[in-house]
Amino acid sequence: MPVHKRIAVAMLVTVALTQSPATVWAQADGDRQAPQVVQFLSVGGSALVYAFPSLFHINQGPPSCAPCDLNDLPWFDRWAVRPVDRTASHVSTGVGLALAVGTWVDLAHVGGGKAVAASMEATGWAAATTALAKAIIGRERPVMYTDGAVQEADHINNQRSMPSGHTSTAFAMATMYVLYTKDRDNKLPALLAGTAAVTVGVLRVVSAKHFPSDVVIGALLGTASGFAVYHIRF
Repeated sequence: MPVHKRIAVAMLVTVALTQSPATVWAQADGDRQAPQVVQFLSVGGSALVYAFPSLFHINQGPPSCAPCDLNDLPWFDRWAVRPVDRTASHVSTGVGLALAVGTWVDLAHVGGGKAVAASMEATGWAAATTALAKAIIGRERPVMYTDGAVQEADHINNQRSMPSGHTSTAFAMATMYVLYTKDRDNKLPALLAGTAAVTVGVLRVVSAKHFPSDVVIGALLGTASGFAVYHIRF
């Protein structure tokens, strides 16, 4: 993503999250409630981290190889090398959006704006840390190991394979939801949320957008983000 677009996205995310109805959580009673300015700084900080790769030109150069050598990959990642399946990629995005809508609507019902805002915060930090890690690691996507690598070499996102951003944000949302609703008798919604997050990760590999190891690291980042924000806010 070009620098001006990445910065614009970061600014929009900050405004949208800090000005959304979910920010009413900061007005609620409770000894552990953080003031609204703290939430603004947290979300704004995640947006800034998200923009770091473009602001500081981290790994913005051409790919190190096109095509890359398949022998450089660990054996468990090699089977993911094939042309991109755009249908599966779009479906993974759709499942992630459905997970966001489903969990946020239910969290608004059972926990109000505070719960929704915390889930958004966890998702924002998962996206931000993933974006920064992608740039620092600079791993080529599976397509860069195929015959079509030369045609894809100009797209900077094809050097942003690890970790999987779709997976990290999906697991952040699912983790926050599972933790917040852990005392419910009905475990089906939490099971569905976890299944949706796993499905997103699987589809990122099926679509040849990511290697299995990218998805595993993304899942760990997202889960850690969900746990961290949950224990800070609740």
